[in-house]
Amino acid sequence: MLDKRINQLKSRYLNRKLVFVADFLLSIASSALVLLVVNLLAKSQIYAGYFFIKYLAIAALFSIVGIYITGSYRIIIRHLGARDLVVFGMVAILKALALLFLMPLFSSTTRYVPYMVILDFLLTFFILVAVRLFLIIVYDSILKSEQKKNQIKKMFIFGISEKSVAAYIRLRNSTNFKIIGFLSREINGIRLELLPVYHISSEDELIKLLRKVPADAVLFATEKDARDEENGLLKFCASAGVKTLIIPTVDEVKEGQSLFSPREIKVEDLLGREEIKINMDAIKANFAGKTVMVTGAAGSIGSELVRQLATFGVEKLVLYDNAETPMHNLRLELEGKFPDLKFVPIIGDVRQERRLDFAFRTYRPNVVFHAAAYKHVPLMEENPCEAVLVNVVGSRQVADKCIQYDVEKMVMISTDKAVNPTNIMGCTKRLAEIYVQSLGLAIENGTKVGKTVFVTTRFGNVLGSNGSVIPL
Repeated sequence: MLDKRINQLKSRYLNRKLVFVADFLLSIASSALVLLVVNLLAKSQIYAGYFFIKYLAIAALFSIVGIYITGSYRIIIRHLGARDLVVFGMVAILKALALLFLMPLFSSTTRYVPYMVILDFLLTFFILVAVRLFLIIVYDSILKSEQKKNQIKKMFIFGISEKSVAAYIRLRNSTNFKIIGFLSREINGIRLELLPVYHISSEDELIKLLRKVPADAVLFATEKDARDEENGLLKFCASAGVKTLIIPTVDEVKEGQSLFSPREIKVEDLLGREEIKINMDAIKANFAGKTVMVTGAAGSIGSELVRQLATFGVEKLVLYDNAETPMHNLRLELEGKFPDLKFVPIIGDVRQERRLDFAFRTYRPNVVFHAAAYKHVPLMEENPCEAVLVNVVGSRQVADKCIQYDVEKMVMISTDKAVNPTNIMGCTKRLAEIYVQSLGLAIENGTKVGKTVFVTTRFGNVLGSNGSVIPL
């Protein structure tokens, strides 16, 4: 029962009407306390009776006016900031000015009124702020007790910009994370939002800091901050075994999820541009109900093609690859994520014409994605014969089978290294492109019988693929 009430307290905000009434009562109580103090000091009842009633009536009326006009009751108590103090000052000033100018009109006893008004202003402002600070302290103590139970993650925030401070303000009441300081490239030895700012310029400095102040993660407020530190703090954190998190953008936030719920940094965050959005509905329409074959299906690009195709409503997926273990892993993944998907894993090599013929003859694919290739430039420089056999001969055999078995479309996955190639890998891929293009032109010109449409796409460094430039 106690835990339930605590969770309600954390997730709900105080009702505005309740805060309005509370502020009004606190303001009136301040004025009444001032009158009592003055009467005690004067050792008389000169400011009692009708004076007391008139004073409280004016104080009550202009307390309501001040609270309503300034909107002090709308300020969220747990997020109280220095700028909000001005609002409470305005409430107290408005009431004090009303008392200063109106009391002489309704009472002849005005000797100590200016002093009473000053005291009223100070006391009203102090009580309005003090009550809120007390509630914040209570709220923080509840959060800390919850944090101890939950074994929260300790985090640094990178940067001292406004967005970094905003990230701290939103997360300081989290029961999952505890901010223990800021990291900066320029400044050291200062405090920000009462937390220390640590200077980090090398991996050694980060390791020394973590020995003194252990942390589980470093949070970046923006993608730009993360990109700027790609070869700096991100690299240091990876070496030190510290997670790197980022505040998600608005369009990433799912329904019911907090906008300031940090997630781990993805390679897309380091891209330096917006991800290209494509019309997935139009693509699905092209593949729905068809048999699609993917060569090199267990590789980085091939497996991602398979995952995408699995959501397109294809009739059957034919997976062709010579890597046994990756194919097995892909099979388990597809069986777990897409239990209704019809797919056939075939262990085979594009260099084996008979094995290719078996796959095409048996399953008659409508569309073929040819992703099977040797792609690592240094290895192909050292093994040029294998590069030619797989990338040139293998591609030629796949293309020939597409024509032989009336495949509607073949998409060949090529590489930007095929542009004016300067290495073996790029050269073999360019040769494959030329062969596939020549087949397409021959079919268009009627010099070769067939209906296959050949498409070639050149990939650059693929984010998240095996051996790509980002992990390296």
